[in-house]
Amino acid sequence: MADLSTLFRATFDPQTRKQAEAALEQYSLQPGFALHLLTITLDGGQDRAVRLAAGIYLKNIARKRWIQDPEDDTSPIAEEDKVRLRQHLIPAMISLSQPTDKALRAQIAESVSLVAAVDFPSEWPNLFDELVSSLSPTALHQTLAVLETAHSICGPWRSAIRSDTLYSMINIVLERFATPFLEVFRVFSTEILDGKVESDLDIRGQISLRLLQLYYDLVAQDLPPQFEDSLASFFTPTTGWFPKYLQWDRKELYGEPDDTTPSLLSSVKTTVLEIVEFFTLRYGELFTDSSVISNFIQTVWVIVSGGAYSSVGDDGLVAQSMRLLSTTIKSGQYKSIYDDNNALEELVRGIVVPNVQLRDHEVEQFED
Repeated sequence: MADLSTLFRATFDPQTRKQAEAALEQYSLQPGFALHLLTITLDGGQDRAVRLAAGIYLKNIARKRWIQDPEDDTSPIAEEDKVRLRQHLIPAMISLSQPTDKALRAQIAESVSLVAAVDFPSEWPNLFDELVSSLSPTALHQTLAVLETAHSICGPWRSAIRSDTLYSMINIVLERFATPFLEVFRVFSTEILDGKVESDLDIRGQISLRLLQLYYDLVAQDLPPQFEDSLASFFTPTTGWFPKYLQWDRKELYGEPDDTTPSLLSSVKTTVLEIVEFFTLRYGELFTDSSVISNFIQTVWVIVSGGAYSSVGDDGLVAQSMRLLSTTIKSGQYKSIYDDNNALEELVRGIVVPNVQLRDHEVEQFED
């Protein structure tokens, strides 16, 4: 298979693409092919485009041929190759933990997720042990890679249908991952929110976003004891991690005013509000102290009515803020917060009216 790189390069040329793709398809039936793809993806001496093509091909093989498709006669990956891939995927992903490796790492991380969906925990019981052992407070890009992979595995739990198999898998993950995860959350959040670090803010912000997304993943089906015991650390007004993240403000992480993509800062705050809304709906009985949710409502009030988040990229944050307000109003549990006539007037004047007005870019779109 020495000419695999040449074949991938040939797929970039319209005149040779079909022939190269047919040859790759034939090679893919041979034992060891998937391992060769992984080797090419990791080979820094290859063209980046070739490495990325190999990573994508590996991901597609994991999706289509990890198990036998009853509607496809193509043979699945050999069991020996599966064993070797499970041994090498996590180390491969960790080795691609530099900023320039992001696109390559994404392909390997998705391959891990696809394989884990089939083989974890029965055939891959040590998966989360490997991930935990790779977490590091100093190796930032490596830690981000681990968290991205964990999120790709746990994220689907949010919408998964409850079953004994699902809960068994979640319990195995929590047994290995919950305590290290909470400790990593504490370490990184303390550093970034208390201003203890000024360097690498972008990568640390990405880590914070993945930590918040994973928090949601891990509580989506049920509230684990470790998380219930630590609720105060996350939700307490002013001092909790979630209120602190909502107050967190770094100009370096602002997006461009005309950028339609949410800024990192906006994404972090949006994820916090998604978690708060979820807890309000699912675990509202745990907040016997109404000041907890009241504090979030007041913060949302400032976010939506203050005008600081008026760019196109902040639309998701504003929309999530209004969803939280709507959820708390409908629940009736926080009725006292809205009983004041002044509160209703401010709700309409400070939030509803400003957010139904057309902005400049919307007027331009309408005129076009």
